[in-house]
Amino acid sequence: KEEEAGSREEPAPLGEFDPNAPTPTATTEAPDDQENSGSGAANVVQPAAPPQPKKKAAKMKITFEIYQQISTAFATMIRRKEDAGVTVTWKSAIEWFLETKESDIGGDVEELEKMRRLANKVIKKLIKSDGILVFLAEAEDGEGDTDRPLGVHPNYAIE
Repeated sequence: KEEEAGSREEPAPLGEFDPNAPTPTATTEAPDDQENSGSGAANVVQPAAPPQPKKKAAKMKITFEIYQQISTAFATMIRRKEDAGVTVTWKSAIEWFLETKESDIGGDVEELEKMRRLANKVIKKLIKSDGILVFLAEAEDGEGDTDRPLGVHPNYAIE
């Protein structure tokens, strides 16, 4: 009998995991003929709806050479405008870029939107990652980043 008593496993203390303990289950559906009126009926756990996968926008990939050409074009244009005393905003830089590419794009609306997205991503990278472009003023109330004046970082040398 001592061997039997020694071989029995003690229950796990509260708060510890016992791999041999039965797994608690919850009711996931209520029968159709029962109504949960609060009069002693058990709370029913409804399963959560499975999360809908978000549509991921297709990643836009460009070569470094194309990125460098676009970033140099933005930096050159903004530096020239700065030297002339003209303020350039993100929005006006995008419009300038699209005007310069208009002959390449033609009247294709889809291609125009693709170029707009590309230009926005390049400017965002030039500001946030590369530090080549900087905002010249803080955002005012109700003003988005596209309305803030941009400048080329003073330490950036345009090639």
